[in-house]
Amino acid sequence: MGDWIEPGIGLVLLVLITIQALSGYGSRPGLGGEDRKNAQQSRDRDYTAEAQALFRRFAERHELTYEVAEGVPIEVCWTFPEQPKLSLPLILGLQNRDELNFGVGDFWSYFFPFERVAAGFEEVLDAWVAGTARVAVMHGRGRLLQIQDGDTWRAVYGANGCLFPFRRWPRGFLQNQARIEAGPGASAPARSPLP
Repeated sequence: MGDWIEPGIGLVLLVLITIQALSGYGSRPGLGGEDRKNAQQSRDRDYTAEAQALFRRFAERHELTYEVAEGVPIEVCWTFPEQPKLSLPLILGLQNRDELNFGVGDFWSYFFPFERVAAGFEEVLDAWVAGTARVAVMHGRGRLLQIQDGDTWRAVYGANGCLFPFRRWPRGFLQNQARIEAGPGASAPARSPLP
């Protein structure tokens, strides 16, 4: 850093640059022009029916049972208990009329605006059931939702203050380990991400 930067300012700049670089992790579009207008229109529209349809497609595609929670502080809340294709209970939600939520263990995410993220969110759900998505448990409360991309894992969402998705040493992982019954056409169980 040059002589013109006060001590400590370099760290603040690094954090701000990192936050800006991570703005695609479940964040609203940038603050400029058309993105701001689209984000406002998204907040003005209620995507409850679309979220319910997305959750229903997911449940039917994977033959999952679920319960619809009533009287909760979000617009839509579906809970999927542990079952043959889900080794961990899963919660899907819609809040603030356009924010899709995925929750497992102590991980909770906010994907928005709805129309921009719905297709990718559905892919994340399918990857979770297939065992090709996982939550990396970082030090502290930081969590990263990761998708398998060949031989590597790509972060698609950071939660609970996890500003540095390039950290390489998680404390552990949450990952679906489906119990698939053997038989004609049955899939192999999801493999563990650990060697």
